[in-house]
Amino acid sequence: MRGAIVHYGSWPAFVVCLLLVTACATFEESPVTPPAGVFSADVEFPPLGTRWVLKETASNTRTRSVRADASTWTVSGVGSHNGRPVYHVWDGAHMHVFDRATGSWMAALDKDSKPVASADPHEGALSSPLWVGKRWIARYTSHEHAHGRTFYDMTFAWEVMAYEDVDLPTGRVKAFRVERVQTDERLLQLKRTYWYAPALKLIVRTTSEARDGDDWTEQHRIRATRELVQYTAAAVEPVVSAAPQPALARLTVVAVEVRHNLTLAYVTINGTQRVPFIVDTGASSTTITPAVAERLGLGPSAGTPRRRVTVADGRNVSVPFVRVAAVEVGAARVENLEVGVLDVAPGTPGIGGLLGGDFLGRFTVTLDHARRELRLEPRSSIDTR
Repeated sequence: MRGAIVHYGSWPAFVVCLLLVTACATFEESPVTPPAGVFSADVEFPPLGTRWVLKETASNTRTRSVRADASTWTVSGVGSHNGRPVYHVWDGAHMHVFDRATGSWMAALDKDSKPVASADPHEGALSSPLWVGKRWIARYTSHEHAHGRTFYDMTFAWEVMAYEDVDLPTGRVKAFRVERVQTDERLLQLKRTYWYAPALKLIVRTTSEARDGDDWTEQHRIRATRELVQYTAAAVEPVVSAAPQPALARLTVVAVEVRHNLTLAYVTINGTQRVPFIVDTGASSTTITPAVAERLGLGPSAGTPRRRVTVADGRNVSVPFVRVAAVEVGAARVENLEVGVLDVAPGTPGIGGLLGGDFLGRFTVTLDHARRELRLEPRSSIDTR
């Protein structure tokens, strides 16, 4: 998840920093929230105990050498680092520290918990949520503790270029393709691209290109690819009850918008898919679109159970139903819910589904159109433990 340390070579550090700052000054960052109707996903981290194997292949155009190795990564714990909540991930040699808020790399620690390398506050290569077209600038200070070197004013611009299929040895997965926009070509590392898969909560592939530091002509390149070749999910405790389980300890208020006479609120499915849903207090069932179901890996098959439901135009249709782990609106959450798979608003692009009574009926609901707010409160008659 982290990138290589950048060296300035023979160029004075202050000159390079000035060039970086000047270049980034013309780079327009995106707002903190996605535009209406755009698919987005929060950057999250796998649960504790999740383990995966990354294979890295590197080639050098000068030496014509090719090197390949693999490393096993395990989410081993949570804690704090420099006052920030973090995840700890062990790769067999070092304990890597990742910022919990952004998922960005912060440090690598040796077996005695001493830093070998670090970024302050973090590398900023990830930014939550992600959507196609999002742009941001990462600024940090880089430390090579083992060599006693510090690089100030590291500044890089990033942009999400696409949301696309990525074929891996583990199978095909949907991922955001994020590219680092190069701000000065005299830096050692020229290019870096990664693919973040919301369903796995991981960067599943990274490609980079750097100059060969031993080549004074600066013509040769070292190209590297790191990708996921094995993934083992954390052990999950068995579900005690198959019934949907609501959870809400206090009032939650979320913003709504009105589009084509439809009231929309952002809903998160299985912790990965955050998309606008139609809020319909009169509908009995919550539904997701076929596109959302496919991104979740829940696309219905011939054997998927079906139910007859009445849609908005009065038709009674047979709809496949799939079970999702969780549906969340703000702090309101219902686990283990069966949802229909149906394109509820084919004429309105960007809609991810419909929020119906099987979710809303578990809370006290107030829809304030004047304030454009949806208020959900815990109901005393429902066990929210």
